[in-house]
Amino acid sequence: MYPELLEMYKANIEKYGDFLAEEFFREYGTPAAMQTIRQNDKQRMKKLFNLLDDIYEDGTNETQSLIAVTILGAMHTDPQLVENAKEYMSCLLYTSDAADDRISVD
Repeated sequence: MYPELLEMYKANIEKYGDFLAEEFFREYGTPAAMQTIRQNDKQRMKKLFNLLDDIYEDGTNETQSLIAVTILGAMHTDPQLVENAKEYMSCLLYTSDAADDRISVD
């Protein structure tokens, strides 16, 4: 979905010896996802949220928290982003409370 992030992904692995998802999502993944949501292209939105749903459903608690805090957390402050994404969210909707809780603690 984001071939332009491949080099950043590889650089992340090279830098840390393993994939450090938190830094990657904070620096690259979340901004790319926010741009897709802002553009509100129906086809790209569907691909993005299908990908996030798959990652969320198959992921560990750490991965689920990462998605909730980074992506849902970034959307939390922009009602238009939330509105754009609403129809595409499925299991991610259930994490919005968790994202709110984590954001308010920070």
